[in-house]
Amino acid sequence: VEDVVIETWWEELQEDLSNAMSNGLDGVFLILHGAMVSQSYPDVEGEILRRIRSIVGDLPIAADLDLHANFSHEMAIYATVFTSYRKNPHTDARAAGERAAFFLNRIIESGESTKVVYFKPKVLYSPAGSGTENEPMRSLEEQARIIEATYSDVLEVCVLPGFAYADIHCAGFTIVATT
Repeated sequence: VEDVVIETWWEELQEDLSNAMSNGLDGVFLILHGAMVSQSYPDVEGEILRRIRSIVGDLPIAADLDLHANFSHEMAIYATVFTSYRKNPHTDARAAGERAAFFLNRIIESGESTKVVYFKPKVLYSPAGSGTENEPMRSLEEQARIIEATYSDVLEVCVLPGFAYADIHCAGFTIVATT
């Protein structure tokens, strides 16, 4: 994406966020792809989250990701909770967004604090190898659901095969958990 697109969008969002903050904003809900790259920002989503955090302070930020997201450390430190698609082909985008909205509302109402943790094994899966009806994704998704069912303090485990064709530092497979 050209930098001008990012900066033009940001100018509009920054104004909207500032207005919302003065009117009592409770939290931020984002639908992000997770693998956007621009000329100046190899991790656009991390940069977006950083900029939003600088405006909203400690307010909760929920972000829903495509399972091809290339997850970064910046994403982990600037957002409060992550959800992701669990199916490839992507037939569950609405369900992932609903979970993110549910968790954001829960955090706003309860005042709970969260921690986002992640693990990036040294693995690259081609997009063709990330179908969730096939291995290894089927078993990885099953294990993620077992972890969520077993540990009540785990809100969501995202299995992100990433987008291997992006030549950036955070490209590749990531497991992300919000606790």
